[in-house]
Amino acid sequence: MDKKQKPEQQKTNLILRIVGGVIAAAGLLMAIFGFVDISSVSESGEMPRIWLLMLGLPCIALGGMLLMLSFRRVGSGNVVNSPGGHISPAAVDSSVPRQRAAVVCPFCGEAIDADAQFCDKCGKPLCKFCPDCGEANSLDACFCKKCGKPLSDGAQDSSQF
Repeated sequence: MDKKQKPEQQKTNLILRIVGGVIAAAGLLMAIFGFVDISSVSESGEMPRIWLLMLGLPCIALGGMLLMLSFRRVGSGNVVNSPGGHISPAAVDSSVPRQRAAVVCPFCGEAIDADAQFCDKCGKPLCKFCPDCGEANSLDACFCKKCGKPLSDGAQDSSQF
């Protein structure tokens, strides 16, 4: 077992492995007896025990799911499949605030949100606003991405918007 798991998680995984293994083994035995009974239908006319097969196959599936669940551990925000080492995203906790990607202000070097239009520290605009349509464009843009009009150096002044 993984030593990084909490003791209660290790105990739960052990219980799932035992219960899942027992259910899967019982289902396999029932399915085998059901297949054998169907294939050896006697001439005496007695009904085969098909119910063993119908009960055994779902037990195999349920036991297999419990076994697969026992080999998964929850890490830091990801579900890690222990045998294969594959990582897939876990459920997102909406109570934890998401961190936004940060960029650096080209004027003062302060780390700010990637979608910010003005620096939190120096207040300078982080984009050029088109004087014609008001669209926010990157600082190095020469033309507006919305209307295609040329952007002048005075287009950075956003006081009119």
